[in-house]
Amino acid sequence: MVTTEIDPFVEATADVLAMMADTEVEVVSIREDANTKVKSDFAGIMGLAGRELSVAITLAFPQGTIVPIAAAMLEETPEEALESAPTVIGELLNMVSGQARASLAEADVDLDMALPTVVKGDGLALVADDAVKVVVVEFKTAEGSFVLAVCVDRKGG
Repeated sequence: MVTTEIDPFVEATADVLAMMADTEVEVVSIREDANTKVKSDFAGIMGLAGRELSVAITLAFPQGTIVPIAAAMLEETPEEALESAPTVIGELLNMVSGQARASLAEADVDLDMALPTVVKGDGLALVADDAVKVVVVEFKTAEGSFVLAVCVDRKGG
């Protein structure tokens, strides 16, 4: 199920969290799912588009997972990290997307990035058109679990 278009985002997520927050991640599950409920308090989404491909990535975190990650990245107290969580998620999206873009460029897939958007809520639903492939990757860390969702739309087919 994991394709050459998805792998760079999975690898970049693990690399960025290891580098920026000294957080090791383990992939718990990977599934294709166009309509899934994600248990999260914070979610960030970013679009990427090119001639052949459009991609939307989402990072969704429960508060108990993102606060220790944000605290480690910014050397903040948990209270400060809770306030910084949306900014941290936006920055994680920028770094993950940048690394994945570089990897995809090596395979002649050029993508432009949009600005990330971060929302706060409970039990956010990730929904996509049935024609668009959505791969949901659940990660586990010492801090808790989180989800990476990657929607891929190949232009012209």
